This record gives sequence, C-alpha cells and structure tokens, in this order.
Amino acid sequence: MERQQVEQKLATAEAQRAQAARRLAENEQRLAQLEDERVALLNGAEMARRGVSDFDEHLERLRSELAAVQIDEARADVVQSVRSRDQAVEQAAATFEASLVALRRIDQARVSVAEAHGRLRALEPTARESVPPEPDTLEEKWAEFASVFQERTGRQLETDLVDAAARSVTLRAIDELPGHLRELALQRRHDLMHGGTKRRAG
Repeated sequence: MERQQVEQKLATAEAQRAQAARRLAENEQRLAQLEDERVALLNGAEMARRGVSDFDEHLERLRSELAAVQIDEARADVVQSVRSRDQAVEQAAATFEASLVALRRIDQARVSVAEAHGRLRALEPTARESVPPEPDTLEEKWAEFASVFQERTGRQLETDLVDAAARSVTLRAIDELPGHLRELALQRRHDLMHGGTKRRAG
C-alpha cells in the first residue's frame, strides 16, 4: 500500500474518531443533563410524596374534627328534640286540663240552662220559649279528638297484644292474633329470643 493511501485512510479514521468523540461528548452531556433532571424529579417526587402524606394526615384530622362536630350537633339535636317533646307534652297536658275544666263548665252551664228553663215553665206553663240548640263547634272538635284518641289507643293496644303474644310460652297466642299482627309478633319473639341468647353468650 502506498504512503498516500495510508495517510488518506489515517485522516479518514481520525475524522471519524473525532466525530465519534463529539457524539460521545454530546451524549455524555445529555446523560449528565438527564441525570440532573432525574435527580430533580426524584427530589420533587419525594417532596410531593411528603406533601401528600402531610395533607392526608391533615385531612384525617379535619375528618375527625368534622365527625366530632357532627356528633356534638347530633347530641344537641337530641337534647333539643327531647326538650321540644317535653314542652309539647306539658302543653298538651295543660290543654287537656283546661279542656276538662271547660267540659265541667259546659256541664254546669247545661244544668243552669235546664234549671232556668224549668223555672220559666214552672212560672208560666204555657210559655212557648224553647232552649236554643248548642253550637256545633264543640261536637266537631270532639269528634276529631275522639278519632285521634281511638287511633292512638288502638295502636297502643296492638303493641301490647303483640308483645304479650311474643312473650307467651306457646305459639298459640300468636296464632290467635289477626293476620297483620301475627308477623309482628313472630318478629318480636325472634328478637327477644336472640337478644337473650346474646346476653347469655356475653
């Protein structure tokens, strides 16, 4: 091989080597940049992970606080509801007492009307005046009250019947109940039996 050819091949190889060296330097520089980015991303991810963990703990504390507030509000609602119920009961009792007094007054007034009319007829047997009928207001309200009272009394009676049949030693008492009460009595009996079993097991 001639010298010129060798020198040409050497120059070509050196150029190719320089080009490869440049690519290597560029790639190493890019790798270094990517490594810096990777480290930055890892650090950022770790910081974000810690932030998420902190927020999770903060959210858990807030949820616990909210649950505590809701429980306090529920307790307050129970207290207020009981207070309102008791006030309603007291008002109803006072109303019933007033109604009883009013009914006694009505009875007394009816007696007075009858006595007055009797005295008039005694003084003037031919008197044609008749006693006017009473207003219908009381009868209407009394019928409404009687309906509500019968409904409430009936519900309480059914409850007592169901409970008594459920506690009976035999099932005959349940079988003798009306159909709409029989299923309630069976369920009540089931609850009583399983409730007693749980207490003995405990």
